[in-house]
This record gives sequence, structure tokens and C-alpha cells, in this order.
Amino acid sequence: MSDKGDLSISSGKKLYACGNKRPGIVTTSVPKCIRKRPRSSTSSTLHVSVGRSDATVLNPSDRSKVISVNRPEANAEHPTAPTRIRRIIDDSLHLSAWREEDLLLSSGVGKLARVKLSASPALEAKRLWAVSRLCRNFEKAVSIHLGSCWANTFEEILLCHDGVDDPIIPGDERIVSFLHSRLHAKKVSSLAVEKIVGTLIPLVRRMREYINQSCEQVQESDILPTKIVVKKHGSRVKLSLNDTTVEVNAEHYEKLRHLFKLQTSYVQSDCHNDDDNNFESAAFALLCRYTAAQGGTFNTVAGHHAALHGAVFDVLRDGMGVDVECFASPLNCRWHRYCSPFVDTDATFGSLGSFFDFTPSEGSFECNPPFDEEYIFRTVKHITALIKAAERASKALSFVIITPHWPGKTSWENMAGCPHVTHVEIIPLREHGFLEGAQHAKQTQYRIASCDTSVVFLQSKSGRKKYPITQMFLSALRLAFRPHQELNQF
Repeated sequence: MSDKGDLSISSGKKLYACGNKRPGIVTTSVPKCIRKRPRSSTSSTLHVSVGRSDATVLNPSDRSKVISVNRPEANAEHPTAPTRIRRIIDDSLHLSAWREEDLLLSSGVGKLARVKLSASPALEAKRLWAVSRLCRNFEKAVSIHLGSCWANTFEEILLCHDGVDDPIIPGDERIVSFLHSRLHAKKVSSLAVEKIVGTLIPLVRRMREYINQSCEQVQESDILPTKIVVKKHGSRVKLSLNDTTVEVNAEHYEKLRHLFKLQTSYVQSDCHNDDDNNFESAAFALLCRYTAAQGGTFNTVAGHHAALHGAVFDVLRDGMGVDVECFASPLNCRWHRYCSPFVDTDATFGSLGSFFDFTPSEGSFECNPPFDEEYIFRTVKHITALIKAAERASKALSFVIITPHWPGKTSWENMAGCPHVTHVEIIPLREHGFLEGAQHAKQTQYRIASCDTSVVFLQSKSGRKKYPITQMFLSALRLAFRPHQELNQF
């Protein structure tokens, strides 16, 4: 470890850092004092005194940097985010033309450049109805065995999908395998498990067939413009098509409008016209898809995906050159370029498509996958392959992975033991919080952490040099993770 606080390592050794000293743990300094600039100053930058050096949590509008990161100036042709939504989107990050091109060519969107990337509002309304009915029947079948945990379990089932038959509803084999594994783990008898499977699988098949039939029915109707009815009620916006209604916070609705306009400025085509009707149709389809993915209108869960505070993204941007999120959505993304699960509904709002179809060769990325063991396994496997390819090409590639701290669980041990890990930072339970995964639909935006969190850095050899992990950076990162209520006190 250098005197400058560089925590990058080599020779396969792993460093762990935590606020509490334990055997085998490297402890980073905890900020001793936090101060804010005088009220007369226009900046709201937070300064953290750590020993003799200062780490800084930067305001999105502050152009100073923890390390030197090239940041192109804003393009006058691209719309800027309205002031009222800058709490939930960082408008200060502007990518160069070559970076935009490189990201697109490496993405699922770029590989589908000749395919029309749009979703049918009418079909998404049908899919939402089908998933909502499935969710309602799932509760009836399993709540007696799982109690209030049934909702999170249903969301976990939806995470099992492979996107082959439907973007939301998994195939029969995956559902059966999941139910047997989860219910047996809860000590549910084999007879009860078979009864639940026998009840749910026929319903799953009927809902899947209903969606397929609806797809055929809406093809002709989608030739005509779809008129979405939009009504604003205080801080909420309701979008309706016939008898299907979805809601979103007004702030996030304006964010979607900004992303739509921004994407239009990049891609001029018939499917990206910047008129209100096209935007409203795209927003309605998007909200239907994500409402379905979170349990449908019967129950909105989103318990397996929490978002980071804006301050954390600012530190990652300025301290590590991070400019893309690997797991996000148009509703919770911090930047205008991100990977998300549904390319057909999300590309219109700047998505690069699925992370598992994303093959960047260089750059620095933030990765906050759903809190699910299989997802974490797949994520680390994909990142490992990308870093191996980057090392063969002598490219600088870096990933910051945020997951629950799950020592003893196979997925976490596999990640922490990866040969490309250069540092593991552990954020204690009481020292951090998150934004709600379904922040766009909930009145409460913030969530207290339910366990320790791991921040794991995986880097190529060139990535370690270009994106060094320093004590100053880590101190700023730990402060940025503080619960939102605590940060508001300064």
C-alpha cells in the first residue's frame, strides 16, 4: 500500500475494508468531521476531513474532480434537463461522440440497429393484466406457507425469466424448479408443493397464451395512432389506455420526457419522433412493463433492487470515471446511458439493452444487479469474460459492483474470490441507505439498508492504472453512502 493511499493490489491478493476492525480486515479511515461551505457560497459541496487530507463529495454541478477524468462540454443540440428533475438525473455528464458510438456498438441496441425497437402500448396493457392476475392467484396458493414473504418470492420468480417466450413470465421448467427449491427450503411438504405447482402452472400457460393471442390482435390496431389519456393529480401522473391505468410520480414522468427528447436528439428516425403522442405511448408501454415486472397492479414489490444515492454516483463519476450503469431502468437511471432488461420498451429512453448483451472493451462502469444469487453469478461470469478480453487487448476496463455483503453465500464468495478483484469495501449496515427500487411509484423514496453492503472492484491490469482506488476516493464513497436523512443534516 502506497503512502498516497492507493489500494489497488496485484498477485491475486484480496483486501477487505470495513468501518469495524476485525482480523484480516484492512480498515479505512472514518471521516472525523464533515463541514459544508458557508451559506454565502453557491456550492453545496460536502467536504470530509480524514486525517490530513480532504475527500470531497461533489455536487453534480461542480466541475472539480477527485481524479482527472475527461468530460466533454455539453452539446448545444442536446436538451438539458429541467431544474426540477436534476435531483434524480445527472445532467452534467456529457459523453464524447466516440464514446457514444463505442457504447452503442458494444450494446444490444447497436446489434439490433436494423430492428424496430418499440413496444405496443395495447400489448403491454394485456401483459400487465395477465401478470397481475397471476400474482393474485400466487398469493392465494402460497401465502399460507410463506406469509408476507410471498410478494418477494413472486418477484424472484419473475427474475427467473430468460426472455425466450415472454419478457416477464418465465418458462414452465424455470418456475417449477424455483417453486420446488424455495418451498422445500421453507419446509413445505412435497404433497403441498405438488398441489401448488399443479395449481399455478396451468394458469401460467393460460396467461402466456392470452398474451400471445393479444399480440396477434393488436398488430393491426397498432397501425393506427394510440391515444393515451394523461391526467395529473398533484405529484402523481396517471396514464390510461381503455381500462388500463398506470401511475408514476410527476418528477419521474418529466424525467422520462427528458430522456425521450435526448434520445431523439441522438437518433432521428420515424420511431423516435419527439411529439407528445409518441412519448405518451412509449411512456405508457414502459410503465406497464415495469409495473408487471414488479408484481403487477395487484402488488408492487421491487424488493430485490435498490438504487444508489445520487451522491454515490457523483463520487464514482468523478473518482473512477464511471459513466454507465450496468443494471438500471429509464425510471431509476442516474445517467442517460445505461443497461436495462427490456430493450424494446427502454431503447426509446436511452437504454443500451441488457447488460448480458453488452460487450465493452474499455471504460469504467457501475454495476448494481438485483439482489439475487443467480443474477450475481451471471454478472460476475460476464464481467470476468469482458476483463479477460480487455487484458488480451491491453485495454483499461473497470467495474464497481454493489451487492449485499453475503459472506458464506456461494455467489458472494465466487465474486470476492475472482482473480480480477482489486479491492472489496464493506459498508456497515448502520452507515448507509438506498433509494427505493420502485421510487417512481412510491411516496417514500429512501430505504434503510437491511444488511452490510459490499462494493467490489474488478479491473483489468490497465484498468488498475487508469482508475486507481485511493484512500481519498474510498472516504468520499463511504460518506456518499450515508443515509439520506443524515446527509441532509449538513
